[in-house]
Amino acid sequence: MGGASVFPQTVLVVDDEPSARRFIARVLMRSGYHVIEAGGARAATELVESGFDAIRLIVCDIRMPGTNGLDFANDLAGMGFDLPILYVSGLAGSAVVEGIAKSNPRVILVKPFSANELLDRVREILKEEALASPKES
Repeated sequence: MGGASVFPQTVLVVDDEPSARRFIARVLMRSGYHVIEAGGARAATELVESGFDAIRLIVCDIRMPGTNGLDFANDLAGMGFDLPILYVSGLAGSAVVEGIAKSNPRVILVKPFSANELLDRVREILKEEALASPKES
């Protein structure tokens, strides 16, 4: 069976740019992840609230109309959701991206990035999350 899990891990992809969202979703699905897509923070919040407790990671664009990715993450935390987030951004060199990169470089990917870069980062975050909170048997 190869080391693949019988139950694929679920990743929520949040990006207002359809081509970027589809690229991320396609890469993840081809690697065996279950992907849920949202075009913005409001739709993503509704998905998380409506019982998608299977979500293990959120891949979220920082710059979106309405609620940006950072505010979305803060809103989720304020509602009691503790989900790891991988931020993506096309704003290389911006103060926000630089700040995230300095404080926690593993949680930011600057566009354009390759499929391999995305998968490496997703796997790294999910592995760290699994090690930090092992499931009890």
